[in-house]
Amino acid sequence: DDSWKPVLKAFPEGLRLYRQRHWEEAAGCFQKVLDLRPEDGPSAVLRERCREFLVHPPPEDWAGVFTAGEK
Repeated sequence: DDSWKPVLKAFPEGLRLYRQRHWEEAAGCFQKVLDLRPEDGPSAVLRERCREFLVHPPPEDWAGVFTAGEK
């Protein structure tokens, strides 16, 4: 289904940017996914984490891992 092509491009790009700590750009990629697939839970969660990290960045030694129970 061709409607998935933009999603399959934007999500991995957002994840790459997220891991590189480029919060604003990553959030934009996850928003693109949500514009196409509003029900996409992983994109919604990651977009919100990006928004939070813009205000409260993780420590410098952060390895890109989010542990359940953390904000």
